Amino acid sequence: VRNQLQNSDRNDQYQTVEFTVTKRSSGRWSALASFWAVKYDAWLPSQTNPTIAGTLIPDDPNAAQNGRDETWKWAGNFSGSYLMPWGIQFGAFIQSKIGVQGQRTNVFRAADPDGGRALAQLATVGLRMEPFGAQTGPAINVVNLRASKSFLFGSGHRVEFDADLFNLLNSSSPITINFQSGPTFGYATSVVPPRIA
Repeated sequence: VRNQLQNSDRNDQYQTVEFTVTKRSSGRWSALASFWAVKYDAWLPSQTNPTIAGTLIPDDPNAAQNGRDETWKWAGNFSGSYLMPWGIQFGAFIQSKIGVQGQRTNVFRAADPDGGRALAQLATVGLRMEPFGAQTGPAINVVNLRASKSFLFGSGHRVEFDADLFNLLNSSSPITINFQSGPTFGYATSVVPPRIA
């Protein structure tokens, strides 16, 4: 996939590979497994306006420093079901994907707390201090389970009871991380929701 900003020579490119294996329902069970990976070669959102990808870079030369995402991202899923005795359907969903990726940033202020020269024209300047992907959180792994049982009544009516267990292993992998230099650098600001039944 190729994406080009209007009136810009800055191109974004993505190379994708995906594999899927399916076992159709037979012999009481079925399963599906998939894996995908994407190689990014794209401009990061501007530090000045994160909603706009490279459009503000010409106005802000600082944004070009470590301004590209050239990382791999990946994820794998497995889902399966098995028909147990007494008509109980048991299912599982397992997902594993790369952890949060980022880069250390630093905010330089007009008045240097260490007594250095003050910024001449700006109150603050945010800079990316390393390539994107230099910081990567732990992989995010989640296991969900489900059991269901249907009961048939007269006149073709059916009632189904389901029991779900989300995040069986109670994973607390971070899904957002603070990468700004300072005392909270590397702190997780949100994690995978806890085990829920």
